[in-house]
Amino acid sequence: MRNTGTERHEILLLKLAPGKALQDYIQYRSGPPSGPAPAQPAGGVTDMSPGAEVNLSLDLAAGDYVFLCAVRGASGKRHYEDGMVAGVTIPGS
Repeated sequence: MRNTGTERHEILLLKLAPGKALQDYIQYRSGPPSGPAPAQPAGGVTDMSPGAEVNLSLDLAAGDYVFLCAVRGASGKRHYEDGMVAGVTIPGS
């Protein structure tokens, strides 16, 4: 992974709980957390300065995951609030 932007970034990988979706996680993070978290950390890379490059290898169990950047940008919003987020499903064998 390479940070080609002008701001710091991170890549957080979260494993969603069964029956939960990306929107559940975003809603959970939008205010004071209430109830069990809809996702658990599964890996990632923090504090990638502009120009930084890292390699990351993960052995993921089957399930639904979210990749996102939670760094606050110049606008004051977290990067995932501006669309820096993606979901992926790892199929079972």
